[in-house]
Amino acid sequence: MKNKLTFLIVLLSFNHLQAQEFEFPLFFEDVFGDKDTIFLGYDMEATTGIDEAFGEINIKGTPLTGLDVRIIDYDYDNIYCEIEGNNDNSSFHTKKQIIDGNCDMPAFPALGIIIDKNRFPIKINWDKDIFPSTCGQGPILTDWYPGGWFDLPCDNTQEVVYMSTIDSVIFATTSLGVYIIEGDTVNYLFYNLVSGGVATEDWNQTDYVSIFPNPTNDKMEVSAEGFIDIMLYDITGNLLFFKENVYQNIELSLNDYPTGLYYVKIKKENRMVTKKVIKQ
Repeated sequence: MKNKLTFLIVLLSFNHLQAQEFEFPLFFEDVFGDKDTIFLGYDMEATTGIDEAFGEINIKGTPLTGLDVRIIDYDYDNIYCEIEGNNDNSSFHTKKQIIDGNCDMPAFPALGIIIDKNRFPIKINWDKDIFPSTCGQGPILTDWYPGGWFDLPCDNTQEVVYMSTIDSVIFATTSLGVYIIEGDTVNYLFYNLVSGGVATEDWNQTDYVSIFPNPTNDKMEVSAEGFIDIMLYDITGNLLFFKENVYQNIELSLNDYPTGLYYVKIKKENRMVTKKVIKQ
């Protein structure tokens, strides 16, 4: 009788959950090989807060353990490129967030995603083929400053990813949102459901950037159109080389560095491209 009663209670607890219109998992793997998953989605009945009907649980106050990726809201007015030491002004942390799916009114500010800074580089995977063909170019994943629809990147900004075009990305680090939360220092990523109206909508057209040869055992030539800033990072996010106002091309040497994976960032006006390069 006790087992039947327990089963009935569990069944009733699931009955109040509402099936959302669209949901997908986002998979994370850190530098130690630890993995975590969060769930994002939309539904016309959802809000940008905690909706228990969609299975969202507020875990704010629970200390971060290992690779513990969380979705949070944040105080937009207190988001700056250098905010180390700021307090956590969010009202919730959760592993699942379903928001209003109205394509005419995309959610803004975007959702924040926080990750322990010591867990970088972070590899993120998803299924790019599941996103509907509506809502502009689909969801965005970025570490750009969430102002003016991501058209004001910080100095160390890395990526703006249209998730319907590729299915994985590696963030060596992020430039934004470093602050203390329950004794842990975390970095921000930002997720937005709809890319419509983004000022940098053409950023992903990377045909104007060329790196050759890649892989290389020593030198490579980075070419682009017009005047650009070029940065070279190692896999831990350390800046190895920086030169601004380069015209069209520059030769980079990896002779002084060990074999492995590196990142070349090319900035042109408000556009930013990150390319992975390999030294053999």
